[in-house]
Amino acid sequence: MFYCIDSLHEQAYQLKDSSKIDAALHTNYRALRLIENRSDSALTKILRQRIVLFGNKRSLDSALIYANKLFSLYQKSKDSFGMADAMYLKGFYFNKSNQKDSALINAYQSVELYKQLKDSSKVYSRAKLLTLILQTLGNYEEAELTAVESLTFLTDKSDKEELSRTYNYIAILTKSRGNFNEALYWYEKALELTTDKHHKNNIRNNIALVQIELQNFKIAFDILSDLRADSIHDFSKDLRYKSRILNNWAFAKSKLGHTDAESYLLQALAMRKQDNIAYRLNGSYIRLAEHYADRLDPKAVNMAKLAYQTAKTY
Repeated sequence: MFYCIDSLHEQAYQLKDSSKIDAALHTNYRALRLIENRSDSALTKILRQRIVLFGNKRSLDSALIYANKLFSLYQKSKDSFGMADAMYLKGFYFNKSNQKDSALINAYQSVELYKQLKDSSKVYSRAKLLTLILQTLGNYEEAELTAVESLTFLTDKSDKEELSRTYNYIAILTKSRGNFNEALYWYEKALELTTDKHHKNNIRNNIALVQIELQNFKIAFDILSDLRADSIHDFSKDLRYKSRILNNWAFAKSKLGHTDAESYLLQALAMRKQDNIAYRLNGSYIRLAEHYADRLDPKAVNMAKLAYQTAKTY
């Protein structure tokens, strides 16, 4: 039987990897029926897989039902590591289903239990979800503190790319709190560690945005001019990246009084309309509204209305 269960478990993951989620769920259910009256590691393994499969299918209610079952099993067997994992899963899928309070409680409890268990790698990795939920709730200070604290649990500091991504995220949170000089400190630390050109350019774009907040428009413009050259040559097929760099570069031009800034801001908007992602469109409308407002142009009112309308959709 053990071989059969392991085989079905493996088959389900292979089907999932082939994007055959319904077939994977059916295979998983066959395994579940063979062991549903047991309470050992084979059952928890199959239940965990079922949670992930329902999550992939976006059947979040079902994912949460099985996450609760998994937690109850671990609770009965007094398996603290399993309980921490189940709470993380509950937090993850509560967050996906936009139940932020329940997500926060479970994510927090998971991290705290991993701390008690002295599982440093899990504290570091699971703190990312907690930080994300706190950020979504607008609690930037607590999110930043959680992210900074998680660094003390990062056991393998030789992974410079991972460390760079964490520093970059801390900088984003710090910027959200209006601590621009501190944000620059974290961005520079992130920049020092990465060799990935796309990630490096994203960090430099973030640095430029901080310089705009500090009204250092010439510094921002110079950084973004370099990035724009890359966006045309090295990342010509990445429309989202190109539109983001173009929008920020054009806005720096606007603040420096360049007469051609409007045409570039409108080009960035046109690119974003192709993707039709609300928060990116919102970013363009906000930049255009400020551009027109700086020039006492009545078009600012219409752009502000469009920014408001798109903001309500996400």
